Amino acid sequence: MRIVPFSGKHDWLASHFMRFARGSGLLKTNGSDTGPRGGEELLRAQGGRPLLAAEAELLFQRATTRGLQSRGKRWAEVQRVGSICKEDAALQVAQMYATAEGGGREGRDEEEDDDDHDRGMAPKELAGALVRLAWACLPQSPGGGGLASPEGVGARLTRLLDGVVLPALDDVVNRADPLARTLERSRVRAVLEHYESDLRPIFSSYAAADQSKPAGGSVRKAADSVNLAELTYMVNEGR
Repeated sequence: MRIVPFSGKHDWLASHFMRFARGSGLLKTNGSDTGPRGGEELLRAQGGRPLLAAEAELLFQRATTRGLQSRGKRWAEVQRVGSICKEDAALQVAQMYATAEGGGREGRDEEEDDDDHDRGMAPKELAGALVRLAWACLPQSPGGGGLASPEGVGARLTRLLDGVVLPALDDVVNRADPLARTLERSRVRAVLEHYESDLRPIFSSYAAADQSKPAGGSVRKAADSVNLAELTYMVNEGR
């Protein structure tokens, strides 16, 4: 299975997430497990169950839905104003609820775009999806004979990652780089060292190309490395 990398603006689509779930053994298959290491068997050994496709799709939608918290806060504000202004509470509620539900753009967070349903899954949302997967796929602790002991989400997430996902995707995580040995050869290193004085300014130029500002942070400062966006930019310019 090929892991699709996050690509900033587009991130993971639902099809990418479903491929990940299937490869990890977290998605129920028709009699045959497509995971590299028998992911579905690993999941069942942990006392879990694979999800149906519809369940996994719903989980993806919940993990990538935006604005639920902010809409909840606006509705709480509506109720507060209504309780204060009892004489015209109905009017106050009607007006504020209309605004909260999209009657205007005022008060909406910048990230609540009209095309939210077309968004992909960002890395932080994948983390949330993994928590949801752990809770849905591992309803109880392994071991038979008696009632399952209560288990928190942290323990379930650990079991999901250590006992199912990482072993199932071991060949993906630890796949050997076919070029690693070639790059270590003395003749290749000699060529790279010969052209280093010419390559270094090019590298530095593209390493400073990404001036994006991450959430809650300052403009990216990593002139000693090239990220995926910068590498793509360089390749496109080089045709």
